Amino acid sequence: MKSTAITLVIAVIYSLTGFSQQLTDSLYNQYKKSESLEILDEHLTVEVIGAKIDLMRFSIIRDVQIVVHSKSGIDAINNFLIPETFDQYYIQHAPSLYLYERLFDNVKIDSLALWVKRNKQEVRHPARAVRIQQDVINSNFRLGNLYAYRLSVNELVPGDTIRLFYSVNFPFIDNADQLLTIRMFHHSKWSRKRYQLNWKYNGRLEVDTVFHLIRPEIIVKNGIVDMQWNLRNLPGALDEPNCHPYVDLPWFVFTPKPSDFLVQQYSTFDENYLPAWMIFGAERENDVIEAQIAASQGIRTSDYLAFNKLADSIIAKCPDDLNGRKSLTYFQKFMVSEVRYDKDLQYYRNKAGYLRDKPGRDLQGRLLRDRNRVAAYANMILRLGFRIMTAYPMDKRCGQISPAYFPTILDGDFLLLTILKDTSVAWIYPKSDKANYFCDEMPFYFENTQVMLQNYMQRRGYKRDMDIRPIFYITPNSKPSENFRKVNSSVSISFKTRTASFQSRVSLSGQFSTMTRNIYRGIKADSTINPKYNIKVSDIGKNVNVLKSLPGMVADSFPFLTSVATSYEYHLPSYNGDTLTINLSDWIKHITVDGIDTLNRVTSFYSDFCGYDRWSYMIRFDEPFSIVTPVNPVELDTDYGQYTFNVKQVNPEQILVTSYFLTKSAVIPAEKIDQVAQLFNAMSNPIGKRLKVVKVRKNTAISDLPDGN
Repeated sequence: MKSTAITLVIAVIYSLTGFSQQLTDSLYNQYKKSESLEILDEHLTVEVIGAKIDLMRFSIIRDVQIVVHSKSGIDAINNFLIPETFDQYYIQHAPSLYLYERLFDNVKIDSLALWVKRNKQEVRHPARAVRIQQDVINSNFRLGNLYAYRLSVNELVPGDTIRLFYSVNFPFIDNADQLLTIRMFHHSKWSRKRYQLNWKYNGRLEVDTVFHLIRPEIIVKNGIVDMQWNLRNLPGALDEPNCHPYVDLPWFVFTPKPSDFLVQQYSTFDENYLPAWMIFGAERENDVIEAQIAASQGIRTSDYLAFNKLADSIIAKCPDDLNGRKSLTYFQKFMVSEVRYDKDLQYYRNKAGYLRDKPGRDLQGRLLRDRNRVAAYANMILRLGFRIMTAYPMDKRCGQISPAYFPTILDGDFLLLTILKDTSVAWIYPKSDKANYFCDEMPFYFENTQVMLQNYMQRRGYKRDMDIRPIFYITPNSKPSENFRKVNSSVSISFKTRTASFQSRVSLSGQFSTMTRNIYRGIKADSTINPKYNIKVSDIGKNVNVLKSLPGMVADSFPFLTSVATSYEYHLPSYNGDTLTINLSDWIKHITVDGIDTLNRVTSFYSDFCGYDRWSYMIRFDEPFSIVTPVNPVELDTDYGQYTFNVKQVNPEQILVTSYFLTKSAVIPAEKIDQVAQLFNAMSNPIGKRLKVVKVRKNTAISDLPDGN
């Protein structure tokens, strides 16, 4: 009740302060206690110099005081980038070749200093900026090197208070991929006692800005626009488990429009800025345009013939396909099941640039090269008789794409919105080493969220004006009844050998199929999701002997039903020859979330998706037994979900164990976080799930059995 009351007080204060997310001193002091470090005072000044892209520079001055509470806080300080990236909560999805830390390139450090206060004495402390190197795909679409800096500080101890000061600058043109669309949260992963931000830019520079929850004070002086925020008592809520911080926490978006982007319309001579989101998507749209030209001109090149032959074979296998969905589904199943994705490293290392692109012939040979990923899909979908639009999503856990904020267009993955013959739509997530999805299949973080569509006709062409109006569409959403996992297991246990033999069947549907089926096929699951999705039914201990695992066929249409049959053995611990102990919490692995702070939760809790997870074990012992330590049933029903757990002895030699978890709500407000924690604690609590049984010998009286203490 105490934690619920405090969380409710926090929520009320937020509503009274206009969602400022600034706490009172007493509540702030309560919140910061569990953190590894605390930011006492921070003053950050960012200045955008110039208005022409080749001459623009960013200048950053940071002056911050931090108190270190633990060794993990020291490790965090030694992981600071100089400078820190602006967006601290961006989740990227892309082929592994494009996954890298978002760093600023060509950074010049003008000043770096660090002081340490220990035992009431403050002294200058040695600090170094360690140069780090990262391989990235550069603007020439080749692998290149990016150099940045990371802070290195030795001999810090918990309890130290440090003051870090640095001044850096870097060219805009070398970092345009990050600087043409900027989002910045005012909260951090750590609490901020005092925080001042000055964001300055030249008044001649056209910009788009978006302010969420908190607006700045804006001062214009000598042609310089200065946006100022002075905040205090900001809890470190940016990384709370299962939060959507862009909903609950304040942030702003800054989208500069360099004068170079100004273009003249054909028909009116009006001038408009070319949107950066259109520039970011230009390379993909060019591939689509080339596919359109190749399909319409019909020049009989070997690639043209290869695409046509493959498309004709797919159409022939899908008779009575009125709207074309069967053909598209078959094509994507072919890509998922038979085609090998190649990172194309030789090409990106500039060692195979002389080779001619041949995406059609490659696809005939069951090969998809990364550089031809868009071309192969565009050509094939057009040959199947459909129109397509590229669709750019953003992981809904970290944000929503908009005309002002669109980083995923450049370095993130994309979808293909396919318009079928009856004008209905289908979704294709192009194959890569990180994406292996069927037609109309997408992970939960791309469901029911806004995508930006791009069509090559929006671009300026011969006697055609540029259309800068963004187009948005909402992705489909799965129903709770369609998302389920059912585990049914028959277990044989021998008192003599203390061996448990399992015959298990896992049935998967909807998002449970999308997120977990590949772990039974030797494919790593998505690294951005809860690692508990990676746990197999056979992961019940260290010495498990998996005898057989047979993944079944996967339905190629929603909800992508599949099943896995697996058998395995496990040795149980015992107190003596007649007694066995089973920790049922090792056998039942619902997807729970760790690290939920019921006392100080700031943001709402968001489910990955709504659905149900049912586990059932029929345990047969080789001899009659008696339960020494009864396992109490659990029945919980809250706004967030429902959980039941039960152990029942059905006859002298059998026990039925059932566990059921239903996620009912997509979002739970912070003041009700206790309801979420209550369910997760009940599911993961090993104490209430320890089953102890003893073999019943002939002529043994119940009074002679152990009491379980």
